[in-house]
Amino acid sequence: MNNDEFGQIGKQLCSSLCINSYDPCGIHDFDPVEFQYTSKIYTIKIKIVENGYREIYLTSFPLIPMFELWDFYLKLEKCIMLFDGRFYVLDSLSFSGEERAEEKYNLYSDELLKRRLSYYHTDRAYCYSDHRFINYSQVLTSDLLKKWIPLLDDINSIHQIVLYHIADTGVTYDIKCAYLIECCEPMIEIVKKYSASALSLPNPKNLKECIESLVTTYGSDIFEKEIKKEIKIKKEKRKFFQVLKNSRVNIMHMKPKQATSRCLSGEESVLYFVKLIHLYRKILFSLLEIDEQKYISQITVSVKRWNQWNGVLDNFLKKLDK
Repeated sequence: MNNDEFGQIGKQLCSSLCINSYDPCGIHDFDPVEFQYTSKIYTIKIKIVENGYREIYLTSFPLIPMFELWDFYLKLEKCIMLFDGRFYVLDSLSFSGEERAEEKYNLYSDELLKRRLSYYHTDRAYCYSDHRFINYSQVLTSDLLKKWIPLLDDINSIHQIVLYHIADTGVTYDIKCAYLIECCEPMIEIVKKYSASALSLPNPKNLKECIESLVTTYGSDIFEKEIKKEIKIKKEKRKFFQVLKNSRVNIMHMKPKQATSRCLSGEESVLYFVKLIHLYRKILFSLLEIDEQKYISQITVSVKRWNQWNGVLDNFLKKLDK
């Protein structure tokens, strides 16, 4: 199907969408969720049932073009992924309504599955520990979606970068880390828009200061050992934030390989790939005004396990002394 045909079929009206998916990392049984989301144009009834499989039912009043209902689902899916830490695998999806023959609806559904983007396949490295920080059934409401959808519009390009680098795309971790570090500068602008007074460094002047401001404001639990290490070292010799900056510069500007002590190694890139995504998610939780008590213990458990992974953190902290 070419793009013109795909676009035309997507404009056809439907009344509902049903999506079946499963968690590649295990089976869960959550409380069902049911509520209505109302925009200026339509009302969508949302029902989520999870018992082994996750079933999401969307019903629109009035009828809505298939592409719009699908777009709403993608925004909902990205919101839930923020809590889960990974995307579920889509097993099937189906539209229904009285406007078109069933085969037309099925044709569009099949094409959507074929066009599923690669960033919906989460990297298994990010599933080493349980990165489900929030049970979505405890927080997902119409009010939350009304905060999430405009926030998603604001962070759209940043979020796309984060999702592509949390995905199992075969990209090496030094590159993933470099792009996540690069996102710190635009994230400062997002935080300023939503919560300017929160930043420990209100007006960071460069990438290093942007990293430091986000880490010290939102990541004191995620980077606790690194921050303590920085405090112990004389200010002019502090290296942690500089190493992160150097790792980004080394990749993004294709400079000759710097000294090992000045950039993240391969294993260190894996560790900080995880920690930076933890940080990113925690920032969004804060901007969405989700009670920290709903997720802080889960983040702490995950960070503790990663801090003990292969002795990487301990060796890295020793490297900062040199």
